[in-house]
Amino acid sequence: MPTGTVVFMDASTPLGTATLNSRGVAALVISTLATVSHSIAAVYDGDLNFTPSASDTLNQVVNKAASRTILVSSVNPSLRIQSVKFTATVVSSGIGAGTPTGAVTFNDGLTTLGEAPLINGTATFLISTLSSASHSITAVYSGDSNFTTSTSKILNQVVK
Repeated sequence: MPTGTVVFMDASTPLGTATLNSRGVAALVISTLATVSHSIAAVYDGDLNFTPSASDTLNQVVNKAASRTILVSSVNPSLRIQSVKFTATVVSSGIGAGTPTGAVTFNDGLTTLGEAPLINGTATFLISTLSSASHSITAVYSGDSNFTTSTSKILNQVVK
């Protein structure tokens, strides 16, 4: 049985090294690949009984993770003279890890109210100019290099 180590490569960039187990298997777990296509190969260094070798190249595609946007209001219903703080939290939906970055746009129907940056996955927007009526508020996450865009469910904000 071969012994020694295997270096896993992304084209010409080493990703990491793993030691062969008693069955001649080496495995590398990695979660830092960018959201593009990668040419992955395993390179065996050889030992006293086995010559060095390399695997065929595997085309590994890393897609963006899906996101989900959750919108809440600080007070609902609110009074015309009150400020309302909308908070949008953006999380990974399904497979994927990490914290979404970028910005969230807050809308009242088709009208943009404003935009706020995500800080640790959360964006807040304070407004005091909503008219006395019912408003259909949504938060739209614009996505980033690792996460897809998403839109919250409509929050019916009532202003009296």
